[in-house]
Amino acid sequence: MHERYDTETCLVEWYDGAEIPEDIPVRKLLERLEVEVNMVASVSENYTAAWRNLTPPYALEFLRRRDWKIAESCEWHDSIETNFNEEAPAFLSVMRLVATEVQTIVDEAKTLKFDFLIEEARQRWFRSTALGRRGFDDPFESKLCRSAFVKMLDFALKVRLRKFEARATGALYTAQTTEQIEQIRRSLHAHETAYWVKNSRYDSFLPPDLTTAVPDRHCLAVTVPDEWFETFPVTFECPTVAILQQTKGDQIPVLEFASGTILVDASRVMEKIRNTDGELPVLFIGTKVCALAMHRFTSLIDAVRIDDALRDFNNQRKSLPVRDGIAQLPNGKPAKAIKRLRLFASLLDDLTLDPDYEEPVPF
Repeated sequence: MHERYDTETCLVEWYDGAEIPEDIPVRKLLERLEVEVNMVASVSENYTAAWRNLTPPYALEFLRRRDWKIAESCEWHDSIETNFNEEAPAFLSVMRLVATEVQTIVDEAKTLKFDFLIEEARQRWFRSTALGRRGFDDPFESKLCRSAFVKMLDFALKVRLRKFEARATGALYTAQTTEQIEQIRRSLHAHETAYWVKNSRYDSFLPPDLTTAVPDRHCLAVTVPDEWFETFPVTFECPTVAILQQTKGDQIPVLEFASGTILVDASRVMEKIRNTDGELPVLFIGTKVCALAMHRFTSLIDAVRIDDALRDFNNQRKSLPVRDGIAQLPNGKPAKAIKRLRLFASLLDDLTLDPDYEEPVPF
């Protein structure tokens, strides 16, 4: 019998007939960390923030979530965590320095209006970095710094060039439906509930023409009135965090989606989306039409930012923007926000019990 770490549930299982996972050298883990963090950072092109937030324990946990083989090896070999925590600080220090230099160049590249201008500036950027003029006591750190800079900058510029080619995409609309979506439409609690659901190619929550956009991933779903589709010129950026002022005087931390027109309970939803990297799918369900929008969200940047804001608010160190239930749209017009402050996190059964604030809200 052997242990297996489930990266989705964070539980360890036992199973038969498997070999003991290998003891992964720290060098390989750091190489993998470099690739994975840069991929996550490329979503928002914020390399400084992605590397700044990493500590050795958080970096190793990040790798465990990204690769179940690493998670299994860590469960079997205690030495992996010990050795990683000893060697990672120097590596992370170098990567934070590199990310700062790369971020300066990426920010300059964002100001260029044509892709050929980036190509023309590429060699100048590679030559002009201040990294070569920094002194390192350790020759290995000096070599690592230069190598990491070349790789990170090359990757970041390729991402920037792809963004020139990418077409602007909004929400995907469909009149198709599924039984699960119809359950939500019929639910007596849909007017106050957000739904956290798993979309699988074998058991799809989404309609057929949307499934390929979100293969084997969780999705946040909320009902909206039909006029929401017609009149709200929403954007689909990363959710922001604010405080909803209730009529009874209560203050509830909320995440604002779709230009602040959708409000969900921040603490409950963050428990589900915290480890999301890349894009967070949100399905808006009307009476006849659904719209799927991909919101930018990364665990290393956005989740850390929101968690820090909520922690500071709870500790009364910082205030958050206060909302009265009226959203300000990008065109300057006001709109009544749609509040979905309960969270239902299971679609396994057709539940009919009364809703409970402590338990998942049933249909």
